[in-house]
Amino acid sequence: SPRPLSAAADAPTEAASGKDLEPTPERPGVGHEGAAIDGWESFCSYNRCCDDCLTRQIKTTVSCEIIERTQYYHRFVVALLLDERMDVVLDIEPIGWKDIPKNTTEPVEPRHEGEQTAALRLLQRLHRVYGTLIDVIVCDGLYANGPAFTKIDELGYGNLRR
Repeated sequence: SPRPLSAAADAPTEAASGKDLEPTPERPGVGHEGAAIDGWESFCSYNRCCDDCLTRQIKTTVSCEIIERTQYYHRFVVALLLDERMDVVLDIEPIGWKDIPKNTTEPVEPRHEGEQTAALRLLQRLHRVYGTLIDVIVCDGLYANGPAFTKIDELGYGNLRR
């Protein structure tokens, strides 16, 4: 069977519980571990697609004529454990299609759910898997809003915006 997309599935129990994070001469500041979350687009193509691809219409010029083409792409929200020696991917959450209500009678154009919706799922999973290993969430201005700050506070993390 395929492996889960989550790096969290392979996290050592000791790291997840914080037991191996004792201060050392090389790491005297252990105790304030930060994780950065941000959106990432890993793939786009005009020709190749799969059932999970998101789509967008792109205007391009072909032989002096402007045409619209469908571009296929994948986007994710990525969580990185920040460390001065290296950044470690903790987990990845795909950005998918927004659910369309089944009882609607009007035609609805499919839409993407958005980075913040996927980030809220990712934050919840980070907390479940890594517990108190993470102290601070570092994020960009997209997350400077009620739902993101509420979730970060509910989970007991501090936050920094960059």
